[in-house]
Amino acid sequence: MAPSNNFTASKTPEQAGQAFERYLLAVLSRWPKVFCTAMVPRLTESEDKMRAFQQEFHRRSNRLGVTYHPIDDYFPRTCPHLWSRDGIHLSDEDGMPLLAELMWIAAYQFLETPEPKPLVQSQVSRPYKLRFVPRVVVKGVE
Repeated sequence: MAPSNNFTASKTPEQAGQAFERYLLAVLSRWPKVFCTAMVPRLTESEDKMRAFQQEFHRRSNRLGVTYHPIDDYFPRTCPHLWSRDGIHLSDEDGMPLLAELMWIAAYQFLETPEPKPLVQSQVSRPYKLRFVPRVVVKGVE
């Protein structure tokens, strides 16, 4: 999950993106097949700031070839019952079950997606076989 703690730890999306990229590189050094979900939005931060951070995390994960699943659309700010009173953490009744379901769906899609087929299929070439035997015809004096 993209780190939402970088809202307070980093001053700019670029700083947060650098830290996130280092984190992804550490994870990829241990496990080659990983995916990432977007961070859960906070009610205490502006939508523009969250969008900038989300875009930076998405850009960094794509650069490293890590699949990024956006989930922030499932947590609209017009549904405050999804968060606890602090506006940062998800509520146990509604928010966390939704997050768990979204993460399960993302993991299922990631694990069940077949490897892409190559655009050009490799073909085994057969050895060249002569179809005819050339005949040399000489006219005139040898």
